[in-house]
Amino acid sequence: MLEEFSKFNWKQQNNSELIIVLQTMWDKLPDETIRKAIVGFLKRRNACVIASGAHFEHLISSLNCFMAKVTLLILATTDCTIS
Repeated sequence: MLEEFSKFNWKQQNNSELIIVLQTMWDKLPDETIRKAIVGFLKRRNACVIASGAHFEHLISSLNCFMAKVTLLILATTDCTIS
């Protein structure tokens, strides 16, 4: 993907050219990459809320562990059989 981006002229002359380049780049991003970015953002946002806006980097791994435990608990208590 980096090869694709390096082909663009990064010195656009106006906003219209910039919009075309950005839209083209966005269209080429894989859905999985976008999904991972959203999930990462949501984890960081949740950690920031828990920390009341203070330093929160140390909470992210704890939050991941907590979410994994909650998920396992939900799966363990949910009837996942198909009727």
